[in-house]
Amino acid sequence: ESYDKCVKNLGNLVKFGSKEMSASPLKLVSKNSLKKNQKHVTPAKSYIKHVAPRLAQISSLNSVKLENFGLSMKQEVSQMHSVSEKKLKRIVKKGQRYWSAWIRYNENHMTRIYPSGTRLDSSNFNPLVPWSMGCQLVSLNFQTKDDFLFINDGRFRENGNCGYVLKPNVLLSRNEERVTTTKLRIQVLWGSLLPKRLRKDKCNAIDPFVKISVYDGVQGQNVQSFKTQAVLNNGLNPVWNNENMEFVIANPGVAIVLFGVWDNGGNIAVYGDLKSHL
Repeated sequence: ESYDKCVKNLGNLVKFGSKEMSASPLKLVSKNSLKKNQKHVTPAKSYIKHVAPRLAQISSLNSVKLENFGLSMKQEVSQMHSVSEKKLKRIVKKGQRYWSAWIRYNENHMTRIYPSGTRLDSSNFNPLVPWSMGCQLVSLNFQTKDDFLFINDGRFRENGNCGYVLKPNVLLSRNEERVTTTKLRIQVLWGSLLPKRLRKDKCNAIDPFVKISVYDGVQGQNVQSFKTQAVLNNGLNPVWNNENMEFVIANPGVAIVLFGVWDNGGNIAVYGDLKSHL
């Protein structure tokens, strides 16, 4: 009896066009089968799914389609947008006016960004871009340890890896700070006790150099990177003492500095262990 009741309720949850379709235990009408039998669907409406009221009562966030941010800002705060990486790129190309609208939307609503399904190698996109728009949930492929995954790790170290970080003041509605360009100067002095090469050859001492990159989430701007000279055959106590590296930071509230120590032979020595938020 309870099974029949559940199936009956399931049938009442789904509407095709303007007619309610009942579901039986042996056959559930699918979207594809409706295309073959158009008499069940009115031409003016497509496949529409309705959420059961009781399910909505226990759901804190409901995903709705993004049409434009003017309409989105009028929606309940419990309604959020799930945006693909592909759609993110299209929004970014629309310019500053559209970015500002997205930032205002994210002051009271939530946005989730997820990687493109075409990333067959499980690579990642730059999370600084949606973060600079105020997006709260940015999904990455954690099975791939690339620059962007290390940047994500560095972002959440700010608050003891608890999983939450407060937005910078420039993205909060109660603070109307203007973004000002900042210059950052870094000098690499020396290192100590760097790991040896993994491969077995005549000399397993590394030729280390330091690469420093700044990601600030500004659209159309390449990542700023500098690296030191390599110190040959010295992973014990290499000394660089190079001149100051200067970076121009356009978005200090979101920017992250990524440090990496590399072997001149192309192998990684230490990577992502040191990250700094401006």
